[in-house]
Amino acid sequence: AVVSTQSTGNIYGWASSKTTHEVQMLISGDKKRRLTLSRSTYVGSGVHTGHWIQDIPSTWDGLNSSITAILNYNFFGMPLVGTNICGNGASVEEELCVRWYQLATYFPFAKRFSSSGTSPETEFSPEATARIKASIEARYKLLPYLYSQFYLAHTVGAMDE
Repeated sequence: AVVSTQSTGNIYGWASSKTTHEVQMLISGDKKRRLTLSRSTYVGSGVHTGHWIQDIPSTWDGLNSSITAILNYNFFGMPLVGTNICGNGASVEEELCVRWYQLATYFPFAKRFSSSGTSPETEFSPEATARIKASIEARYKLLPYLYSQFYLAHTVGAMDE
């Protein structure tokens, strides 16, 4: 029987993540930490992979929807999830990008990605750069806590209250 891509698209992401995780286990055993990120996940994928939400636009509405998207994935059992800091797409205005960094300080997974032709933070004012730097430094201070929470999620399937 022929199965359509529409009916199996997310399961494909789950199966790929599961297989990648299993191969990483075979190669490294329990000696090394592994990290797999996927843009295609399904319920239960959080056991094997994190989820990178890429398609959030570089707008104030996009910043707002990133919160909802991350919380939704957390509800689906995906503890390691995040968006592109400053969104995805066109050049982002300075204040929006600064606010996104401030918010991403508390995201489980935070990364900056920019498309070709967009403005890098190096073109931001010294004040904006200092605020971004402060957000990154605050995140580094939170990393031991986040690491402990991810360990709990990995070993017992839930994060501590």
